[in-house]
Amino acid sequence: MVLNVHRRVLPVPVSQAGWAIDELLAPSTIWPGDAWPAMRLRPGLVEGPAAGTVRCDTAW
Repeated sequence: MVLNVHRRVLPVPVSQAGWAIDELLAPSTIWPGDAWPAMRLRPGLVEGPAAGTVRCDTAW
């Protein structure tokens, strides 16, 4: 099992932050997809012990 928890404190009321949370399930309007390079895993997406030692490369 993998548990990946991300927490952020948003200094805005829930009524203003809700739209950003909703956007996580939709095609992104706030993530800079064109400007942000894709993440590549070495040696690729694998199962087992090697998965814990995979390096992530980002080409800028």
